[in-house]
Amino acid sequence: MNDQDLTTEHNVPPGRIKAIKFDVLTGEDIEKISTLEINAPGQVTCSDLGLPNSSYVCTTCGSHDRKSCDGHFGSIKFPFTILHPYFMAEIAEILQKICPACKSIRHELRIKRAKSLLGFNNQPRGCKYCSGNGMGRYPAMKFRVSSNDFFRRTAIIVEVNDISLNKKRNLGRGLPADYWDFILGDAQQDENHVNRRVLSPVQVENLLSGVDPNFIEKFIPSMDLVGLSCFLVAPNCHRVTEVAHRMCGGYPLSFDNRTRACKKLVDFRGTANELSARVLDCLRFSKASFSAVSYFIFPTSHLVKIILVAYVFTFKMQINPDRTPINIFTELQQRRVGENACNSSGLRWMKDVVLGKRNDCSFRTVVVGDPDLELCEIGIPCQIAEGLQVSECVNRQNKQNLLYCCELRLLEKGQINVRRKGNPVVLYKKEDLQIGDIFYRPLVDGDTVLINRPPSIHQHSMIAFTVRVLPITSVVSINPLCCSPLCGDFDGDCLHGYIPQSVGARVELNEL
Repeated sequence: MNDQDLTTEHNVPPGRIKAIKFDVLTGEDIEKISTLEINAPGQVTCSDLGLPNSSYVCTTCGSHDRKSCDGHFGSIKFPFTILHPYFMAEIAEILQKICPACKSIRHELRIKRAKSLLGFNNQPRGCKYCSGNGMGRYPAMKFRVSSNDFFRRTAIIVEVNDISLNKKRNLGRGLPADYWDFILGDAQQDENHVNRRVLSPVQVENLLSGVDPNFIEKFIPSMDLVGLSCFLVAPNCHRVTEVAHRMCGGYPLSFDNRTRACKKLVDFRGTANELSARVLDCLRFSKASFSAVSYFIFPTSHLVKIILVAYVFTFKMQINPDRTPINIFTELQQRRVGENACNSSGLRWMKDVVLGKRNDCSFRTVVVGDPDLELCEIGIPCQIAEGLQVSECVNRQNKQNLLYCCELRLLEKGQINVRRKGNPVVLYKKEDLQIGDIFYRPLVDGDTVLINRPPSIHQHSMIAFTVRVLPITSVVSINPLCCSPLCGDFDGDCLHGYIPQSVGARVELNEL
């Protein structure tokens, strides 16, 4: 047998993951991952965002089955930029530590003033708002986030310090006429009291524009993250549920509160603070409806973006952007369980798309006992074995045997899928099979598979077995004596199976 007859399989170049980068989700990232810019409320549930939808087809990828369509993201662009809901406390803290007029840091001013008192040449710099430069006419001010009853913690409020204001009243003096001149004029300013101002997002960005960027990065990763100009809309499979009814045919669609809240963001007309309140409602419904993530948004100390393969819904996300007690969201979630059938959409998506999606070289099923099997054997149902594929390089020795597999494949599917020189090729005649092609045959007796019983807490949790195809359904079987190394039993434990696709992997499994 010549070396040319044993043509090696075309393998993917190996790689090693050196690090995983956590970064903040930006507007550019939202535009990059979204496939549709939503301009009308009806587009929040349109077919471009995947299944389920009223047309029963995904117009983005053309899929008719949810198992072959992971869904697609959309984006809603706001008419104006708002403050990011997750950085409200940080923004208020930054404004509290600086002088809003001269943009100097108060701590540095106090150090320079102390040095000047000790006789150094450094003279204190500042303005009339800084302590000691306004001759007592410009009292101190404080910045805070609005309360839950007032704009739902989505606005920044600046007000005169009560202690300083009481001292001025005792002296019979009021605030100077130019006290609020450091605030940029804005038509969207919601409140204009004598001792308090509710700042709009434009005014907040203007106050932060001249601050040292290095100082801002101590609280917020970047100045660009202060504002939010667009909103990421999850695919339909995360918000829309097909509800089956006994008295009518078909599967009517049920929409959750997240979908309704997203529709209110489209074509919004109002002030920036009102828009911020609606965005916060969307985040609250997301927290109460699904237990979490990979909405590309993970709040820890900051928003975090993780590039994942799937939109995971089983990890509890501690979203609490407005710092309210988390039991409020827990009560809301428990109350909505009996009211909305869409609460099961996350779990259903996990089962149908994530757990239900498998490739042709792996499986997962329940294990049962069979004392008639050898210790090194595993019983595979014939239906599962027919769906699993083993890559086989065609050569002179195995070509005749593979031709029988080709006949069965032609009778079953009408075509043969092979790889020739690394490229996929479709054959309609078994005579077209050439030496060197990579043919994918079904799993048969004598093949070796790698079995893993999760969680892998023991070195024997991964064992290689020899396949024995049995006329059973739905479950795999092993000899009961093999339960001890797998740390399992037959009360519903599941096994993961993997089919080796290279000669080197098969040799290694034979050693196991």
